[in-house]
Amino acid sequence: PTVRVLKLMHSEVDILQGDLPPELVSYLNKQSEVKISVSEGANYSYLGLNLQDQTLRMPLVRQALAYAIDTQKIVRYCLVPGSRAATAILPPQHWAGNAQLTPYPYRPEYAKTLLKQAGVELPLRLEYKTSSDPQRLRLATMLQAQMRAAGIQLDIKSHDWGTFFGDIQQGHFQIYGLTWVGIKTPDIYDKAFATWAIPPQGFNRGHYQDDALDKLLQQRDWPAVTQRIHQQLPYIPLWYEGQVVALRDGVEGFHANLDGNWDDLAKVKKQMNGSN
Repeated sequence: PTVRVLKLMHSEVDILQGDLPPELVSYLNKQSEVKISVSEGANYSYLGLNLQDQTLRMPLVRQALAYAIDTQKIVRYCLVPGSRAATAILPPQHWAGNAQLTPYPYRPEYAKTLLKQAGVELPLRLEYKTSSDPQRLRLATMLQAQMRAAGIQLDIKSHDWGTFFGDIQQGHFQIYGLTWVGIKTPDIYDKAFATWAIPPQGFNRGHYQDDALDKLLQQRDWPAVTQRIHQQLPYIPLWYEGQVVALRDGVEGFHANLDGNWDDLAKVKKQMNGSN
């Protein structure tokens, strides 16, 4: 990201979008020759869980994980503007969204109580896989520190993107962090959580199986589907990361969009030597 920012500042590029850590966004916001466009994000970051794991298959443990994460603090201090805590893959304003869902609050002592109720010996040790991207490692370290207060020891294992994603596709994980990008329709709930979508048929990599959810999916009852998922937590929802666009002075017509698409490129105009 630093190299791309330097290219923007040296007029080698005119538009930057996405993959900008908050400190670079803050820096660019102070530069007179750069304009910043911000929008709320719709790309959904989450913790994926291997529900074949004897510990993670227990709903109380999954609920404890949700209560062990201070999502609001991460959103406020470590993410770009426009970010917000997430509740479901599709955001509340989507036609199949569910505005009735609320983020799990940070309650580490309650999380510890849930783990004890589940019969888990503390500290609970879990392996978290992530990519070697510096921002992802920073977020993983924050999750690790927050979960420690709940009696959870998170062991971080980072790999290059190819190795990391290959492990996720093959089911070689206990917990992992990823983001769904550019999701437009509620069909994603079938592909990610339905019993019939366990690989290679779909993307249910955690092997989640829930007869009640399967029935709701067949009925296409999206409020009930998202409520069930929010209760059972086959994923731990984290945040919708905000969208930030940095433009060189004189570039007009491009704005940050919910999913970070580049559709506005068709509208872009650039002033050069007093003309468009």
